[in-house]
Amino acid sequence: MFSVNIDKLIKMTPLEAESYAKAADSLENLLADKGNMLAVVGSGMSSFKLAAAFMEKEKRVLFVDADFSQEVFLGKYKLGKNLKGIFDYTQGEGTAKDIICVTNREKLDVVFTGNVENLRFDGTALKTVLEEYAKEYDLVVVQSDEQGRTAGVCDAAVLILEESQYSELTAETRIAELDKNGCTVLGVIIDE
Repeated sequence: MFSVNIDKLIKMTPLEAESYAKAADSLENLLADKGNMLAVVGSGMSSFKLAAAFMEKEKRVLFVDADFSQEVFLGKYKLGKNLKGIFDYTQGEGTAKDIICVTNREKLDVVFTGNVENLRFDGTALKTVLEEYAKEYDLVVVQSDEQGRTAGVCDAAVLILEESQYSELTAETRIAELDKNGCTVLGVIIDE
């Protein structure tokens, strides 16, 4: 197990922190009867800040970077491509506990993407490990791919759209696409 400092990644202005706190409050109420695995489709950094907002509510949170289309967080930390992560686990490498990275925040841990080259997406293995994590954490926040394949194995999802990309039609279209992949979409967050 290894650790990273996340202070720079979760740094927010007071207004930004207030917005994420309100989003976390709303999502917590909507998730109450669905489970504790929340997928986020959209901006990776925004999803991480949302996970941090849940942590600020005294929740024990695990953030899982399961967006196999890009390695946002590994790139931020320059940890190298050989670091084992969630997709290595789904391919039969390592144990679920071995790929957890602790952070300098007591209530927020991270699981990185891992090796996505030659990935055979295995939704069943991903769901199994996320359910295992859900027993240990108050909330598992999963960064999903844009198509929502990883979101489809979670209890519910939220869509984050950049303000410049937002329109009612765009949101409705994206939600319909996610529904086709088995996602229960709780709502849309517009990121400025």
